[in-house]
Amino acid sequence: MDAEKVGATISVLRKRKDMTQRELAERLRVTDKAVSRWERGLGVPDQSLLSRLAETLDTDIEVILEGELWRGEPSWRGLLWLNYKDGIGPDTMLYGKRSVYLQLGYLMLAGVRRITITGAPEMVKTAKNLISKADSYDVELRFIKLSDGFWEQPSPSSVTPASATKGSGIMLVAGLDFLYGKDLTRAFKRQMAECEGSVRLTGHNGVGTSVYFVPGEQEPFSLLRSLEYLEARPRKLERGIVCFPIESQDDVIDAANLVAILERHSGESVMDLGVIAQHRGM
Repeated sequence: MDAEKVGATISVLRKRKDMTQRELAERLRVTDKAVSRWERGLGVPDQSLLSRLAETLDTDIEVILEGELWRGEPSWRGLLWLNYKDGIGPDTMLYGKRSVYLQLGYLMLAGVRRITITGAPEMVKTAKNLISKADSYDVELRFIKLSDGFWEQPSPSSVTPASATKGSGIMLVAGLDFLYGKDLTRAFKRQMAECEGSVRLTGHNGVGTSVYFVPGEQEPFSLLRSLEYLEARPRKLERGIVCFPIESQDDVIDAANLVAILERHSGESVMDLGVIAQHRGM
């Protein structure tokens, strides 16, 4: 843990909430001198304070501990494949949220800033029209339409081994899932930090998601064509993270109901790209 980075992050988040050091100290029931020491990098908050501190500053514990407010994952890229079941698309509504917002939100939660969005031409056109404000979130987006003959091109039988380029890779969102939980960001970041081979996230019940982490310097479109050959180890998400694929209208209704319940009873906005960008320092 880097005390200076932790302190700088606390300082920025406190000022965003328009709070003084004394006001933050009162919320945490500590002295303003303690807050001052944290922000100057002379100490870090006690573990018993982290949950309340994160709640007060409207952020995640890992953002504070890792001091990663401004840092995304410059060595990791994002690939969003607009791949849906019949009757579902990037503009499908989930209680006021478009489905593509969920998918893009997962990449932003992980701190990924360089994202390629691809798929059939009509899907890409729709997504591009929906994500009109992303440039203001300090996220670099590329929209690329897949040609009719894309899947007929030769597919590599494997991808570059992780050891080829340590600490870089592609986070691939290859479909539509509902993922929600307070430790979701931490789960994504852990895969990037520990990934020694291709990984596919699964729910705690073992059902696979469309979220993959593939280390190494991959060519995104070669990765797509070789996806069926990808030897990705299943990696279970922790308990407490809601996770299921959205493959039918019943799944859409379930996801919309969950978003409605979460927003109504928590007072938080679920998968709001602006909120995610603020929390991740974008």
